[in-house]
Amino acid sequence: TGSFLNVLLKGRKREEFKWFNFAANAPLVSMDGAKAARKIVRAMEARRSLLVLGWKAKLPRIVFALSPRATLWALTVMDRMLPAPPPGRTLVTDATQGKLLRMELPNHAPKRLGEKAAVEYNQTFEKRGAK
Repeated sequence: TGSFLNVLLKGRKREEFKWFNFAANAPLVSMDGAKAARKIVRAMEARRSLLVLGWKAKLPRIVFALSPRATLWALTVMDRMLPAPPPGRTLVTDATQGKLLRMELPNHAPKRLGEKAAVEYNQTFEKRGAK
């Protein structure tokens, strides 16, 4: 939906933003904002108390239900792969918004898709049709 531009980064900001940009905009791991909105509205109309969007979110729920210990171990391993905060800095200080770092990213397809979605869904300061 373009939300990667509004993420608050608090650790190794450039590394985190590159990771978040890819995770938020890669076609196999993200969902079209309009499609998500339609599903959310339908769930609200049906008074559903829970909605899990897409197979990428449903799969971890199933895996956790079947094997919580293995899931927690895998999440711990993944957490260790994320960039650590710089020495002497805590995770709650000195946050930077993602859009301030976006120019440092290479101009690849996920970035272009995310920026297009950000403009379309009003999640950036740019106007529609602006370059």
